[in-house]
Amino acid sequence: MPARLWRAVRTTLGLGVLAAASLVLAPAGLAHDQLIASTPAAGEALPTPPAEVVLTMSGDALDIGTTVMVTDLDGADHAGAITIAGPDVRVEVADLEDGFYDVRWRIVSSDGHPVSGVVPFSVGDVGDRPTAQPDTGPAEASGQATANPPPSGDHDDDQSDDRSDAAATQAATGTIGPLPPLARTLVVGGGGALAGLGALALILAVRRIRHRTTRIETT
Repeated sequence: MPARLWRAVRTTLGLGVLAAASLVLAPAGLAHDQLIASTPAAGEALPTPPAEVVLTMSGDALDIGTTVMVTDLDGADHAGAITIAGPDVRVEVADLEDGFYDVRWRIVSSDGHPVSGVVPFSVGDVGDRPTAQPDTGPAEASGQATANPPPSGDHDDDQSDDRSDAAATQAATGTIGPLPPLARTLVVGGGGALAGLGALALILAVRRIRHRTTRIETT
């Protein structure tokens, strides 16, 4: 195979590999670190108070900007000193009484972007966690609530509940959620552009080969 033809083939193959790699690696590059484990685990009921809380991220946590609170139902914070070692964030806690607690964390991931979430747990035999009572409006408080609320209100409440459930799931697990539409468009568009360049290079290389072959046959 002629040297020029071999160089054209190598260039075309290289562009194709770059295009494929961009489609595979670009979404991963846009993802932040996530919480992959915690002690206590989310929803865990501990028989005795813990001496510390441990949060484990999918990447090394940064010290700057990282905060962790261990709050009770009254909002009091029981968190002590924070120690960061690689992906593990340790928080000292002391003198926790029986009750319900939330580990409210905000950790700066290895790419410099903060992620946050909540890990609920309980200490002692305290039963089920109490749920917050919904705030009643003036009509309900005076006993004059409408028997059949308008359909639009039901629809809005359902949508609000769906959004709240999704937000609660992301908060408990520390996940970021799917990429926004603009980011997905940029990823797909960038990969498509590289793939298009690879295809164009292949077409040009084939045309050059045909042109040279025709000249050789003519002479």
